[in-house]
Amino acid sequence: MFYYTYILQSLKNNSLYIGYTSNLKNRFNELIYGHSHKLLSFV
Repeated sequence: MFYYTYILQSLKNNSLYIGYTSNLKNRFNELIYGHSHKLLSFV
């Protein structure tokens, strides 16, 4: 199984969020449509 690592930068304070997933397409959909509670305070 392959894993993908991604790095996002906050537009609010330029801090970085590093994550990983085995299903990149689903993870980006979660991030885009707000299904990730970890990132709500980050962005």
